[in-house]
Amino acid sequence: NLELNMPHNFVYKKGFSSAPPLLSTVFLCYTLPMTYLFFDIECANCFDGIGKICSFGYVLCDENFSVIETDDLLMNPAAPFDWYLFKKESRCRLAYSREEYIKNPKFPDYYKKIKSLLESSQRLVLGFGCQNDVATIATECLRYDLDLIDFNCQDIHTVLEKTYDFKGGLSSFVEKFGISTEGMDFHDSR
Repeated sequence: NLELNMPHNFVYKKGFSSAPPLLSTVFLCYTLPMTYLFFDIECANCFDGIGKICSFGYVLCDENFSVIETDDLLMNPAAPFDWYLFKKESRCRLAYSREEYIKNPKFPDYYKKIKSLLESSQRLVLGFGCQNDVATIATECLRYDLDLIDFNCQDIHTVLEKTYDFKGGLSSFVEKFGISTEGMDFHDSR
């Protein structure tokens, strides 16, 4: 067993098979949280080091990893989109058209929903390479003069790299675990 000093007393153990493949290494000792929230953010740009959110996608699961709710909250970033985000050959192409984002409300209209999702008690929040996503939520709160959202997020990317002694992005791990990507867009927050 590889034990890491992380909240919720995680113990990482290869072969735990009752969870989906990317989480098959996670075993929570003591008590399981009642729900898991997986989320991802897409930004219109990160000019001046500040991300402007155009999509907050999430999947909320129960303790057996059954999906309770899933959504992709599209929002008007109130900022220009970086030029490469809509190019067909871009490695980081957004899933929707510029017009689709712009016609939606801005971050403050989704603030209560996002805050509720992230701050709920008995919930473990997870992301893949989520440091920038967490920082972007904070900068959006500051940009719109909203209270910061108080939550902890566990990065499953770090866990997978340490557990499997393997470096790579999400697509590399999906390939390593033999997960079908048919119909999947890696920059679609859903």
